[in-house]
Amino acid sequence: MIPWNKFHSMSRTNLVRSMATRVQQLFCQTGWPENESLSQQITADIKTELETTLDCPRYIAQHIAVTNHTLRQQGVATLKENAIFLQYATYANKTIYNYPEILTLNPTTLMNRLTICRECHIHLSLPVLYNFEDCNKASIALLRAYSLIPADWDVISNLIKRAQGLEEHSLDVPPLTEKNTLDVIYLAVIKAYLKRKMRLQHEHLLNKLTKNHVRDLSFTAFKSNLFYLLNFAGFTREMVLANFRFMKYMNAGSLFNLMKFYQSRGCNFPSFLRQKPILLTLQYSQAQSILSVLEEFNVPCDVSLSTPKVFTLSPYVLRERLKVLCSHKEIEIFKFHPRFLECTLKVDFVIKQLNWCRQLDFKKLSMSLLLDNSGEFTLRTSRTGTDDLLIYLGKQFRKADADIVVRLNRHPYWRTVPLIQVDETLQFLLNNNFTKEDIYKSIHIVLYPRVRIEMELASLNRRKFTVCRDAPDTSVPGFTVSPVVKKEFILPLILYFMEKETNFAFDAIWIDNKIVEKDDECELNDDIPEEVFHNYAKHPMPKASPAADAKQAQFVT
Repeated sequence: MIPWNKFHSMSRTNLVRSMATRVQQLFCQTGWPENESLSQQITADIKTELETTLDCPRYIAQHIAVTNHTLRQQGVATLKENAIFLQYATYANKTIYNYPEILTLNPTTLMNRLTICRECHIHLSLPVLYNFEDCNKASIALLRAYSLIPADWDVISNLIKRAQGLEEHSLDVPPLTEKNTLDVIYLAVIKAYLKRKMRLQHEHLLNKLTKNHVRDLSFTAFKSNLFYLLNFAGFTREMVLANFRFMKYMNAGSLFNLMKFYQSRGCNFPSFLRQKPILLTLQYSQAQSILSVLEEFNVPCDVSLSTPKVFTLSPYVLRERLKVLCSHKEIEIFKFHPRFLECTLKVDFVIKQLNWCRQLDFKKLSMSLLLDNSGEFTLRTSRTGTDDLLIYLGKQFRKADADIVVRLNRHPYWRTVPLIQVDETLQFLLNNNFTKEDIYKSIHIVLYPRVRIEMELASLNRRKFTVCRDAPDTSVPGFTVSPVVKKEFILPLILYFMEKETNFAFDAIWIDNKIVEKDDECELNDDIPEEVFHNYAKHPMPKASPAADAKQAQFVT
């Protein structure tokens, strides 16, 4: 801490240096990365935003940017949104930057407090607005005694009129007086509105609502949030009451913008809200900064909804952590996985688990293995799971897991193939102009190492075929494959030559075909029908011999 008895004897430069040292210590205590360039970037961004939005003098902006740790953690988006709210509420810029703590509030909380002040005609200074809990616990008579509410304004009757709206029937509100506190009055009015709006016949359904649920919740925000939950998010009455604790942190406008953003990218945002109601507290400006960072690293947007805690991170911190994670190929291939962003919440632990797997030469990695902290690491390394591989292939080919499993089950060793090898092979084929449709028809080819496929492609030039002829201009660019081979037959042929000795998957040319070896050349007879390349599932799978199983295991693993 700074010795405040020596405050006046310190120069401005030494004061800023002392504050900067203290902030660096706070970073170490709260788990922020010790990155001097990152700290300087955060300071510069906050300083620039204060100068631009609030016309704050440079030295005051520098002091706020260095000393206010909460503001640094929340980021520029929260600062800008709060500043705009306060300016709209006619607070002067000088008043705002002279009390910077007000800028650290949750934007929805600040907007609700300002709206409550407008609904009740309460006039507050920024310090009182920042500590608004005291006003919630104070009676109307006490607030009027301190001249915070005009003498001629009836808070209770006007709030009931606002809740009743254009309805003919009056609300069933219990008797209220000015001796009641502000939160008690809001609770009574909101309960009466819910009882009429949702047609609740039994009073016990509302008994779970307490004063804590309605503190910092304006009636205007409550009505708009309730309308969004019932009409856009698909919440039932029971779900609304069960998750009412999130109501005061909701912003219906932000959620509507987020819904349009996610739905434009093919993501069902309302279903995620029903599964994880904590997402109701998302702010559009905060989420936008996080989503822009995820787009930099090509992380799918629906992955962010599976890990809501990622939105509590600063965009700066998230970017640094993703850089660390994506620098490891074994972790980067899990970007499609719903639990990938959990790694950003405990980067050091994930890297430690990865190093252990490398020391054990264990290649069958999974998200549960990297994130497991149950002490069963040794036991889990001996297991082979397939969920990650199915999720990956389902994302790549846009097919259901059941369809993929039906195809993969014809390969006896597909459960033992490392995901990183599958990703490397698939990217190799895509980079060489094979379409995903062609690859999916011969999906077992992704289970083989890229080196083996390259060898078979090279040897394919030395083979002569009497079927599968095509014009020379249809050969695959990037390879010198014989032009007599049709493009759609190249992958089945490669798969055939890799599997012909074990003959277990029936994904190419099989038993009825006569194969003649002639000086490194293989000739297929003309009586082979071309339909065998397309109809893979007609023949039953034969049992491979133990010797063939052992040989194939070497190829796959």
